[in-house]
Amino acid sequence: MAGGLERKSEALNPPRRLTPARIASKGTLRVFNAHMKSPDKRRRQAATSARADRPGLTKVEVVVIVAVLGMFAALIVPALQDSGPAPRVMCMNNMRQLGMAIIIYENSYHAYPGYLNTQRFNTPVLDADGTLHATWPVGWPVTILAQLDRSDLARRWQRGDADGAGTWLDLENNKLLMEAVWSQEYLHCPSDFRDRPSGQAFSYAVNSGQADVRSTATTPADWLANGVFVNRYQDPDLNPGLITKMSPHHIRDGLEHTLLLIENYNAALWDHTFRDSAGRPDLYAEKYLGCVWWAAPIEAEQPLWCVNGTGPARGGLSTLPPHEFQGGIEFARPSSSHRGGVNVMFCDSSNQFLSDSIDYTVYCLLMSSDGAQTAPPPGSPFPNIEENYSRFRTGILVEDDFR
Repeated sequence: MAGGLERKSEALNPPRRLTPARIASKGTLRVFNAHMKSPDKRRRQAATSARADRPGLTKVEVVVIVAVLGMFAALIVPALQDSGPAPRVMCMNNMRQLGMAIIIYENSYHAYPGYLNTQRFNTPVLDADGTLHATWPVGWPVTILAQLDRSDLARRWQRGDADGAGTWLDLENNKLLMEAVWSQEYLHCPSDFRDRPSGQAFSYAVNSGQADVRSTATTPADWLANGVFVNRYQDPDLNPGLITKMSPHHIRDGLEHTLLLIENYNAALWDHTFRDSAGRPDLYAEKYLGCVWWAAPIEAEQPLWCVNGTGPARGGLSTLPPHEFQGGIEFARPSSSHRGGVNVMFCDSSNQFLSDSIDYTVYCLLMSSDGAQTAPPPGSPFPNIEENYSRFRTGILVEDDFR
């Protein structure tokens, strides 16, 4: 009976046979399901196969990549010298510290320091040639050391030696003193990366008006109306005549419209150890310590000493007038490592970033302390003919011209 039931069940539900067609159909379904269920696996397999077929970098390709990276670094590194507002702000803070020291000096002595000043020794000092000196020329950064809270360095200068142990003023002692001053961080813009063997380069210059000439008994090296800082060192060869003093009441154009300090990438802590290209003592301190302006003809090209100016080749009167008295004075111009201009400080202690696109006439008006009285220095070799000064004597500064 049981066997009959089994046979009846098989008859009602016969087993499904695997024909070739059915086997092919099941295989296709499995393949389809595999593709639907594991796309990641297929991609990994394809990537593995591609990597296996791809060759490595050749030596030529490696060299090309290294060269491209080197070119990219060469383009990027200069931009890092002034990578934003931070270095410029630090530079402006340094300038402000120097400017406030100058203003404190003026409050104490009722006159601005000169760009070059007379340092008086406590006792006469011998130089290397055996000559006694009661005084010595020093630049304005040395003159304001006490106002910068560096009375220790100021006293060393008054003693006339480097370590306080002797009374010998020679090149080596002077070099040590200058390097002690030069090491002060506030003398340097953080964007200036330079390496001078003299160790006396710094970043800031004073407004020294127009380029000086030799003074006489009745005429100074430059008129007070042309700037703020004058040569106050009596030198028998370069400045034997009239020595003037500058104070705020001479600034008729307004303290807020007259420059006090200016960035100058080529500034230096001048001293008697400086030498010219021929190895002779370079006594022309103005080009190292100050910035100057020139009453260029209106139709002339921008002078060498415009803001961040590099200037054309030497020789043309319209671009570089001859100045036998001060060779190299073309470097006494505003310049910096900042893109687009320089930091400046005005006589009212305000700071500003001055664009290098400023009109040169406006810059000259900011340099002069009394525009209506500007005039060429007495006996100046520059072609500063009277008509070149008419625009300064009648010009009116507008804030939008430079703010």
